[in-house]
Amino acid sequence: MKKRGILAIALLGVTLVFSGCKKNEEINFETYSRYKDVDTTKYVTLGSYKDIKVSVDTFEVTDTDIGKKIHEVQLQNSTYVKNDDRPISKGDKVTVQMTGTIDGKENDGFKSDNFEFIYGNGEYVMDGFTDNLAGMYAGETTKFSITIPNTFSEKAFIGKEASFQVLIKSVEQLVMPEINDEFVQKISDSKTVAEYKEGLVPTIKQEKLEEIKKDKKTGAWKIVSDASEISGYPEGAVENKSKELEEKLKIMAMVQNMELKDYLNTYYGVTFEEYVKLVLKQEMLLDAIGRAENITLSEKEYKESLTEYAKKYGYNNNEEFLKAFGEETVKEALLWDKVQAFIAEQITIEE
Repeated sequence: MKKRGILAIALLGVTLVFSGCKKNEEINFETYSRYKDVDTTKYVTLGSYKDIKVSVDTFEVTDTDIGKKIHEVQLQNSTYVKNDDRPISKGDKVTVQMTGTIDGKENDGFKSDNFEFIYGNGEYVMDGFTDNLAGMYAGETTKFSITIPNTFSEKAFIGKEASFQVLIKSVEQLVMPEINDEFVQKISDSKTVAEYKEGLVPTIKQEKLEEIKKDKKTGAWKIVSDASEISGYPEGAVENKSKELEEKLKIMAMVQNMELKDYLNTYYGVTFEEYVKLVLKQEMLLDAIGRAENITLSEKEYKESLTEYAKKYGYNNNEEFLKAFGEETVKEALLWDKVQAFIAEQITIEE
């Protein structure tokens, strides 16, 4: 589950309590922002967000960027080696023979002679399945039952008990190459690791530019966000946002069979506290720009966007969508989305 963007962050939020919305009322930040009683300019120093020209020279390449790129190269050149001398560990490729029954009957969807998955990365997302394989070795067999969770794709099975018999056929350990001069000479024209890293810089810059071309809204917002600074947070904001997000993020981590700490590090590269402050920064930046530019939604824009996003997030109709997230929260999220669209219009890409 990679990042969904600002709207997803908004919809993670709790439903806020606002005064009722009058029909045909203009939807604006003065009424529908959770920061309507806060002067966000006290905490936000906005970077330039108008008439932004972007080229490969716009981007800085950090040690983190280079580290991620090298890790990609390591994965591309890695191999799996059979290892029957230790129990299953995170990152191992595991092959099992399994049979699953529901209501005493074998189910073809739970039956396989060679089901292969990477242990610990959420690839097999049924809660409890991989937990029951912890500590096992190749050649061992186990039996267990789990209750099919709400996240399961076959809705008719949700809440029922599934019984499994599983044989661990093989366990393969991921072996990644060491990054040294010998390795980089094999995969490139570079003679040393330092030379190889230096050669990655223009490639990474070009990739960042291509990302903006593919998703101008997200890319433009990242540029503005990176150029802006936060000097502090409203009283109680960090604590309240932590409480608001913790359980929701734990559920998302659980779906991936991961601890919260590992989930945030894997998908966002941050700690929980850093994630909370990142969300607050995005919210306050959106509020500050939305107010500065007097960005509003007309009733027509609201209805059109509501229908679009209800469908996008898998709801049958607008009413179900509003019931799930709350009308005020959705309106704020759509205002935020319009701010992002405004920022995207300010970008000019120079080749």
